Amino acid sequence: MVAPRRSFVLALLIATLAVVVGCTSGSSPSGSSGGGSTDDAAGTPDTVAADTGNTGTYEPASVEIGGACTAGEACKSDICYRGTCVATCASPADCDAGQDCSSDDGARKICVTPKYPSAIGKPCAVEDSCDPEGLKCLGGIAVAGAYCTQTCSDDTDCPARYRCSSLGDAGNYCVERTFCAPCVHDGNCAAGAACLNQGAKSYCARPCNQGSTECPGYAYCGDVGNDNWQCVHKAGACVGDGSQCSACNEDTDCVSGGRCLTYTMSHESFCAESCSGGCPSGTSCYDQIGQCVQSGGSADALPTCVNKLSLHMEKGDIMNDFAMVGRKDSNGNGNLSDDPLTLVRMSDFSDRKLIVMNISAVWCSVCRYETTLMKNAMAKYGSKGLTFFQVLYEGPTQGSNVALGHLDSWIKQFNPQGASGVDPTKLTSPINSKPGSTPLNLLIDAKTRKVLFKTNGLPQDGIESLIEYGFALLP
Repeated sequence: MVAPRRSFVLALLIATLAVVVGCTSGSSPSGSSGGGSTDDAAGTPDTVAADTGNTGTYEPASVEIGGACTAGEACKSDICYRGTCVATCASPADCDAGQDCSSDDGARKICVTPKYPSAIGKPCAVEDSCDPEGLKCLGGIAVAGAYCTQTCSDDTDCPARYRCSSLGDAGNYCVERTFCAPCVHDGNCAAGAACLNQGAKSYCARPCNQGSTECPGYAYCGDVGNDNWQCVHKAGACVGDGSQCSACNEDTDCVSGGRCLTYTMSHESFCAESCSGGCPSGTSCYDQIGQCVQSGGSADALPTCVNKLSLHMEKGDIMNDFAMVGRKDSNGNGNLSDDPLTLVRMSDFSDRKLIVMNISAVWCSVCRYETTLMKNAMAKYGSKGLTFFQVLYEGPTQGSNVALGHLDSWIKQFNPQGASGVDPTKLTSPINSKPGSTPLNLLIDAKTRKVLFKTNGLPQDGIESLIEYGFALLP
């Protein structure tokens, strides 16, 4: 299925892999809209360029950089930003010490002195410490990757590695620049990531190792120059021409009336045209959002814009570094109740050999029974490199949200092993109605995170036979 760019229910506001598996709940596609510009508190536009005659009290172009202004024509740089004449730039090297080269609401590159709370970006998934500092926990408690942030007018209100982005009705907030986010220079992107020029604009890549598989499924690892290997969008650019299926970041990247949709499994975003004028050949109207999507040959009109259409993670797929808020057996005593809540990543177990990723629900009786079998399995296979990575995606009733309180009760009653956590945004929620699809078990190579095998429901031959099969599949 496809999911909204600004969904607050089924998609994290932070980019993370959505493992789309199983049965009971799906997601509705939607779109997003880009952020707008605002005026400052004094009612003076943030940026005024010298495109009119001098209407202030200054001589034309007489004010030096850093001087006070009310209009751009007063500045030698031609740009008055929030009451100060500012310099233009191509990179931070063009700015004074302590300044950054950022984009204002008019997309000009200007030198600005950062004025934002140092707590922006502080993790808040386990403990919300944002409010005392007047910030918002973006994502929320128990949502892996949640962090503190603030409202903004443009990118200059945000740290270098964040941008001002619209979150729909919630307003504009500073959000992390992830793969394919707009950028001005390398310092805007994650550590080691390059800001690549792709036509009229530049976008963040992501560092990778030659021949590796850590890039998103819609990207490849390529040398962008000087043996600098980065993940590059397979479409050639993060934003295309706006036509049906072209790459996009937000609705404004698509043709008029189109929307930028995101496929929940791969996180690939693509443009979908409006149904109002009729859908192009090979597409069908998705009535829930009024957009045309490519038909995958089924009644559900699933999108084939994505490079790989699959309802599930399949054998041979590479799992991204899935993260959850939960507890992991850090002291090796087999009792997760003794361990603190923390952000648990699949890569935390890269020193093991085989990961059994178990996707369960609190309401699921079979899931409860399978969990009670984990202790004996760990006693038998733990020394050989086994671990469990259990994700609870629903609460006590089908369709209900899972909370940290449910996790603590679950651990006390059923004693899961390895790691157990929650997925309150249901990124692992099954989307088909196949009986027995919960629990879902995936056998994963701990070193490469490659899916070796998957099975719905409790294996008829028992969990130990599944584990032995997993070890036999390891290279």
